[in-house]
Amino acid sequence: MIFGFPKPLVVAVILILGIVAFFVFNPPRRLCQAQIEMFQQLQKGKVFPGQGKVLARSPKVLQEIETCKLGNSPGACFELFSTLRKLTRDLRGIPNECSEDLQALGTVRGSLQEGMTLLTQISWGEAPPEKGVGGVRQGWLEASDIALFCGLKDAFMRIYGKEAFDQFRLSVYSKLPGEEAILEEGVCKNCEYRKMAPAALPIEEIWGRSLFSVRCELYR
Repeated sequence: MIFGFPKPLVVAVILILGIVAFFVFNPPRRLCQAQIEMFQQLQKGKVFPGQGKVLARSPKVLQEIETCKLGNSPGACFELFSTLRKLTRDLRGIPNECSEDLQALGTVRGSLQEGMTLLTQISWGEAPPEKGVGGVRQGWLEASDIALFCGLKDAFMRIYGKEAFDQFRLSVYSKLPGEEAILEEGVCKNCEYRKMAPAALPIEEIWGRSLFSVRCELYR
């Protein structure tokens, strides 16, 4: 007995008061900071710089993006897609309440945008595609790659919101060819002035032919 109260009851009251005090003096923002630090450790060397013997190493995702762009093939993009899949998995483990903290990490936004841009360009190809099976032409992308695009889209919208996503989507349209390249002996004769998608197609048509119109519920 302590002051006339059973000892287990006193212990329980102390624990409850301790928990209340923790949340008073360490609001949920502190919990988010812990989540972000753990996330950064999980992504260290991939999306965030790694630690070399002397200097910090550049994030691997930067080189993987360039390799994917240059190779434009399943093999060339394999490492990048693997990195982006892990990124989306790790982001799903962070509560929605911590979105503000994630917004401060520019490398996360950059990786999500680069991933969606590349996937959209690959599926679009070198000229405006005809609508394919499921609404869009996939290029050499597999169903798992379409699912990756949807995962990147979900993560982006959850962190930055629909308005930011719509602005990003429109910016990608200007990177999609609006007409075929004219090649002579392997040299592009019109690449310097050929129209991009916004100058050749209505916005709704670009959306309908691009990966942005894919029904993500079919790939979850």
